[in-house]
Amino acid sequence: MARPQQQDRRAHRRSSSSPVLHRARAGAMEPRPVPGLGVATCNRRDDAMIRAAATVICLAAGAGTAWADDWITKPSPHDAATTADRLEAAIEASPATLVARIDHAAAAREAGLEMPPATVMILGNPQLGTPLMLRDPRAAIDLPLRVLIWQEGEETTVGYLSPAVLAERHDLAGEDAVLDRIGAALDGLTDAAVAE
Repeated sequence: MARPQQQDRRAHRRSSSSPVLHRARAGAMEPRPVPGLGVATCNRRDDAMIRAAATVICLAAGAGTAWADDWITKPSPHDAATTADRLEAAIEASPATLVARIDHAAAAREAGLEMPPATVMILGNPQLGTPLMLRDPRAAIDLPLRVLIWQEGEETTVGYLSPAVLAERHDLAGEDAVLDRIGAALDGLTDAAVAE
């Protein structure tokens, strides 16, 4: 019988550490501003977690230039919606398949928020993607490919990760020809989207 009581106590400890229960305990925690989160309720353990997360974010920001090198970007003379429509038409006219079109600004509006236009186009071609996933099944996390169209002020940009990133992230040795074809396809499709 002692064993079930221990399990019950452990279950109680786990459940009592939930943020909802912490907030319910009188005086256990006090609301205060947390950068990037507004007003939040934190205890000392949460403070340590926030500091650790801030450190990771700062390190990631420092690595931003390395990440920027992974991106291929092109300015568009069109607004974001027109650029996305043009990219969709180019995909439909190609051997690729448009898997999804995600309009982040529309989703934000539905949630009562506002953000500048940002659309992700998810596209793929099993003839090109399948050999990569056969070589390394983990490549499936990056496939199908994604192209982002976003607007900042009056400027619209189309961007996507270089196919070389796939080779760096996954064991794709010997798949250079496929990666080159993917790169050429993305280049041609995005050129069509941003053409005058």
